[in-house]
Amino acid sequence: WSSTNSLPGTVVIPVMFHSIMKPGDTVGDNQISQEQFTELMGGLESRGFEAITTAQLAAFLEKNSRIPARSVILIVDDRHHADYFNQYFRPWWVGDKWPVVNAWISASRDNLDEALWQEQEVLNAEGWVDYEAHGVVHNTPMWPGVSDAYIMGELQGSIDAFKAHFNKVPIAIIWPGGGFSPRAVEIARQLGYRLGFTTNARGPLMFNWIPLGDKVTPVHG
Repeated sequence: WSSTNSLPGTVVIPVMFHSIMKPGDTVGDNQISQEQFTELMGGLESRGFEAITTAQLAAFLEKNSRIPARSVILIVDDRHHADYFNQYFRPWWVGDKWPVVNAWISASRDNLDEALWQEQEVLNAEGWVDYEAHGVVHNTPMWPGVSDAYIMGELQGSIDAFKAHFNKVPIAIIWPGGGFSPRAVEIARQLGYRLGFTTNARGPLMFNWIPLGDKVTPVHG
């Protein structure tokens, strides 16, 4: 520790948004309303939190590099069009310089892919949407029992797609479905991933001093 590092007591809260629903839409268990989103973001701001990128978080965890004493990392799950980011997250970038992480699925799915990729490339070039890996096939988590070949395809496939479209290499894997295994973590490390995120309260320990929940979260296929 030194005076240039993060202060003792520095905290980071990861927040994952699966879907933000428009007024009048039904809000499911893994979704929040637009009103709840505004309340959450305003609450974070009023309590002195500031948003950071995955690179800042990795540097903090690895070297105690300085980040805001109250930090939050905002993670958008899956694939959304640019208007989703522009509507909900751009105002926070313009007003407070809060970046947002996009856990991006790299698979090709439909005829809209080319246009969707182009939208993401534009956002990536602007610099405030921090794209990180969320798998390729994505629908089968990298939990115990899947092959090394599948894990490699999900992790290396994301790297290849990011190089082609974003001219970058992802440093974080947001585990699809929250599923992981010791072998998946090992392969991720070998490929250069520095961070892993999961919805499981007891996650894959790349850093053995991070507090964990008391129980394993049930995994649902």
